[in-house]
Formats: sequence, structure tokens, C-alpha cells
Amino acid sequence: MNFNVSDIVQRRERDGTKTVWIAQRFLTEEMGISEKKLRTRYRYEYSQTVSPKKRKKAILPDTGHSWRFAQMDGRFYYDYDRLPPNRKKKLPGREKLLEAYKTSLAESRREDLKGEVRDILKTGYIAFLHHYRGIADGKAVKLAKAASVVSFAAEHVAATHYDVRKSFFWQELAAVVDEVSEGYLPRNWRRLKEKVAAVLDGTPAEQVIGLPRAGNQNASKHGGDAEITSWILQLRKMPQNYPGAFIVRKVRYMCTLAGKKGPSKSWIEHYLASDHVKFLTQERYGSGKKRDVYKGYVPIENALHAGDCWMMDGTRVNFIGHRGKDGKEQFLYIVVVYDVHSGDILGVHYDTKEDRWAYINALKMACNLTGYLPWELVVDRFPGHNTDEMELMFSRFKHLGVKVTISSKKTAKAKVERLFNTLQTCFMVESAWYYGEGVQSSRSFAHRTAEYLKGQGKKRGVSWTFDAAWREMEQVFELYRNTPLADYSTRFAKIGETPRQLHGKSEKPHVTRVEPWDFIQLFGLEKKVSVRHNGLIKTRIQSVDYFYQLLDYNIISKHREVRICYDMEDLSEIYVFENSLESNREFLCTANERTAAKRYGPDADHAGIARAKEADKRLDRQRREELARLAEGGEEVTVLLGAHIKKENTSAAESRWLNERMGEWKDTKGKPRILPLEPVVVDTDDEDDDTVEDIRGNY
Repeated sequence: MNFNVSDIVQRRERDGTKTVWIAQRFLTEEMGISEKKLRTRYRYEYSQTVSPKKRKKAILPDTGHSWRFAQMDGRFYYDYDRLPPNRKKKLPGREKLLEAYKTSLAESRREDLKGEVRDILKTGYIAFLHHYRGIADGKAVKLAKAASVVSFAAEHVAATHYDVRKSFFWQELAAVVDEVSEGYLPRNWRRLKEKVAAVLDGTPAEQVIGLPRAGNQNASKHGGDAEITSWILQLRKMPQNYPGAFIVRKVRYMCTLAGKKGPSKSWIEHYLASDHVKFLTQERYGSGKKRDVYKGYVPIENALHAGDCWMMDGTRVNFIGHRGKDGKEQFLYIVVVYDVHSGDILGVHYDTKEDRWAYINALKMACNLTGYLPWELVVDRFPGHNTDEMELMFSRFKHLGVKVTISSKKTAKAKVERLFNTLQTCFMVESAWYYGEGVQSSRSFAHRTAEYLKGQGKKRGVSWTFDAAWREMEQVFELYRNTPLADYSTRFAKIGETPRQLHGKSEKPHVTRVEPWDFIQLFGLEKKVSVRHNGLIKTRIQSVDYFYQLLDYNIISKHREVRICYDMEDLSEIYVFENSLESNREFLCTANERTAAKRYGPDADHAGIARAKEADKRLDRQRREELARLAEGGEEVTVLLGAHIKKENTSAAESRWLNERMGEWKDTKGKPRILPLEPVVVDTDDEDDDTVEDIRGNY
């Protein structure tokens, strides 16, 4: 039953008895009696039993008939004792009805009081905050709220002229405070009444409410004893990391031996829990522990652009193991290339182990996908990081302008470590083959039940292989790369782009664009070969002979041995470098594959053979012309060699000597006039002259 205020009223009759009057609202709403029937039938019938002189009274006299009624404060009430029996049996007894009514009113008043107190605790406390300056923020807010509640209670008592000697209001207020207050207010109604009474007497609420034990000097009694504090600190900083209870017993025992009054257990525990003692004895946690909160930390800003930093790391995928070809259980391993700015996964390699080839292949995929190298590459000391292959690759990265950072610290590649956690908690959990996080994880959802794992182990059969495992992980990567960050991250709740989109639209001002010859030099295989037969390179790759033709005469004529780089996925073209292992070696050219010409059979390619021979002749002609040009470039002394040189060389030298001394034409129809030679004059001083000496006839 739901009661409202004034639903039940008690009035004393002339004979001294009390009559319980029930409001018409209660009868109509709680008992289902219509107001029309009460007005047109029941009240009319009862008024007919009353003498006409008394029908105008507010409370009609009791005639013994049913439905006696009265009108008080503008509302109709009905006598509980004169209700018809069939109606009265729907109500509890007279005393129970009164008790239920009182209880309901008390609860209603308490709810109203609770609402007012809650409103005060939300905003009303702000006016008291400035009185608690110098106190910790959390304590200051609680003190201000307590003061605001005491001030409200004093104002309420003064406004309602409540008799403070009665306990009803104080008990209700104490019950409300016990339910909604946050501290610094007494729960006992007598103690609460004392504080409100102090405010009523004129004491400000901020002086009534303060920190407990403020100004108490008991705590400093043992704090000033340097010997006791020394014992505590020595025991706390020891590498045995003694528990607090042991330190309490030990210190009190030492005080007994020294004849001192030992501090209480609570005092020692409070001293051990102080921030100052924790800071001084931080080494007891050990290095690298999760509780090492005092270790130095430098906030690092995220990469501003895509390509500013790539991080690489490998890990075992938390999928149920698959059977290898040898029948043994194996697990999938991945090595990823992670862009710090966008969070995109640019390269990935799948294997059953983590080695240098996995890192090379992941980097190759990332560079092939993006077409650039990052400003910085961060890796850890993975298996094979110090091998010749990786050191050569890192040196070439550095030569191209990439900063390579190799660190064994977990914080050096924290971003990619967080990526693995995101993949597990947000994307891999939907896979039926996911078995949970690592064994050290203490999260409640970290591990799947043993029954589930056992059932999945039986289902894997022959279908769950290495290929199935990496395809399952590939779907996880694609889901991660194409899911907006706001869908699963509260930190990036306002970012609606996916990692792939963030990487694509980001500026990349600090990257190094990779040319094709740089790419093949970084990730391709290489070997030293000889250049023969006018630029023909013959090499053997995986037991197959391949031929490549150089076309540049300058390269063919100056390089007897070169180093070639090639991609096993495409052997139709190779990249030719000078014969050096240095990172800054010169790139020479590319060479296309030259297939062996068919000379016999119906598919004989005679035209191809002719073109190849013509190319050889052209190179031979270029070689002879260069030789002749260089040989003809000598001085007149070439003529003096006589039988030691070819005749054509002697004739060329003679003609050049004569042409240099040919004079002007005297006649347009005649031959050029050769100026006579001057006689030989021996120079006897140091001055230069233009004398020409003809010495050809002297030999």
C-alpha cells in the first residue's frame, strides 16, 4: 500500500475515543472504489440517517450505519470502523494500518531528506572548499561536503522550529548520512546532533568539521627517536624484503632489549606505508618489477608522421599448435613491421621460428609495399641480429640515411609490444583456435578453460596445418588494419580512421624513397660473376644456367668482374654493381636475360642469331675504333718507332704532322703550299721561342 501525507487522520470524539479517518483518495486508488459511487450513493444514504440539523457539520455524528464520512481541509474522509465488512476485510487491522501508515510516512520523509542531502553533496559543498586550503584535494572535498550537510541541517531545524529535544529528526538524518555521506560526519545520531547544535549556537560549520586528530602529537613521540627509525629503515631496505609484520615484531623486540618503550603496531605500519619510506627503500622491489613505480620515466611523444619510425618484433602466435610434417607439434611465429605513427602493419612474415630470414622478409615486404625506408628502424637483439647478413643489411640501411637502433630494452619497442596485446584482446579472441594470453597474465579473461582447449585440440585433425594457421592470422591482421580505432579504443574514441587509412593520408617528409636498384641491393641475393664474350654474363642459380647481356660499351670495356643482385621471384632482370662489398659501391646498370638461340629444328631462330652476331661485331668495331683513337693520339715520336708499329699508324702520324704545318691556299685551283722549314737554331738562353726543328732526316 502506498500512502500519501494526510491519507489517515485520527480525531478524538466527545466520549474520549479516537476515530481513524481514511482519505477518499486511498479508497479510490488503493481499493478500487469509484468516486461517483461514493458521492451519489454511499454519502447520500448515510446523510439520510442523520437529522437535517446536523447534516451541515464537517464531521457527521455516528449513527451506526455504514459509510460515515467527514470533510476536513477540503477533502472527504471515511470512518474506518463504519466501513462495510466486505470492504474492511481488504484492509489490515486498525493498529496494523496505523503502523503501516507511520512507516510509509517515515520512509517518504527520509527519501525527501535524502534527496535534499544529495543535492547539497553535488553542488552545495563548493561554497565551503576555500575553508580547507592546504589539505589534500580528496580530503578537502570530503570535509567541505560534511560542513555543507551540517549547515543544511542547522538551517532546516531553524526554519521548521523543530524541537531539538526530540530524536526523530536526528535519527532520520543519521540514517541518511550513513547511506550517502562520504566521510567526516558521525553516523551516531547523538554525535551528529552535537555538531548541528554547535552550528545553531553560532559556531561556523567549517570550524565544527575538521580533520580528525589534527594537531595530535602522539605520532611524533617515536618519530623523533632516530634509533627506532633506523631499525625500521634497515629492516625494510634489506634484500630479504621482510614482511611488515616481521618488522613490527623485530623492532618491538629490539626496543625491549634496549629498554625503550616500543611503538605500537599501527605506528610502525603507518611509518612503513609513508611515501617517504617507500621512496627511500624502493630497491627492495628489484629492477624491472611491475611495482617499481619510482623508476625514472621520460614521456615520449608519438611519431608525428608516417615513416618517422618503424618497429620490428617477433612473437609466437597464441593459436593452438599444429602438426608438422614430422608429426611433432609446432606453433606459428610472426615477425611484423609496425609504423609508430599510424599503427599500421606494413610487413609480416610467418614461420615456425624467429630468425634473421624472417626479419629480412618482413622488411622486404614493408619496403615493397610502401616504396620507402623509414627515418628510424628499431629492432631488438633477435636471434641472428649479429650475423653477417644482418650486419651487411643494417650497414646499407645506414648508408641510405636510415637510423638503425638495436636495443634489448622492452621500452625501446613498447609500441609494437602494445600491438600484440591489442591483437589478442580485441581481434584474436574471435578465433576458435586462440588459446588465451601468456601464462603470466593475471587478467580474469586471460585464459580459456581447459575443457575448451581440449575440445579444440581434438578438432584440429589434419586440417589445422601451418598454412591454415597463417591464413587465420592473416585474417586477424586484415581485420585490425581495416577497423577504425574508435571501435575498440577509448583512448582514440574520436579517431574514425583505420590504421591503413592513417598511414595512407599521412605526410612522409622524413622517409627515404627506395629506387629499384637500392631495393634489390638490400633484399636480393648477390654473387660475383665474370663478364665475357662482349658483355655476356653466365651464372648458375639453383642448378640452372642463366645468361644475361650487358649492352653498355663503357661497362663492358672497364669491368672484368662485377657483382650482380637478383630476386629469386623474378630472374628476368638482374642489377649490376661494381665488384665491391662496400655499402657505397656504384650501381652500373641492369641486364636482361638472354635466352639461348635455337639453331636447329623447325623453330630455329636464325634472325636472332644474326642480331646477336651483329651486336658482337658492333662491340668489336667500337673496341677497334677506341684503340685506334688512343694509338693515334701520340706525339711525333710515334714515327720514330719504325718497324715496331703498324704501317697505318706511321702513315697517320706523318699525315697529321704535315697537316699541322700546311699553310694557306695561294690559288683556289692549286694545291696547298707547304711552308719551308726554318733551319735549326740552338737556344742558348732561357727565353722561350717558336723555333721548329725538323729532325726526321737524322734517323
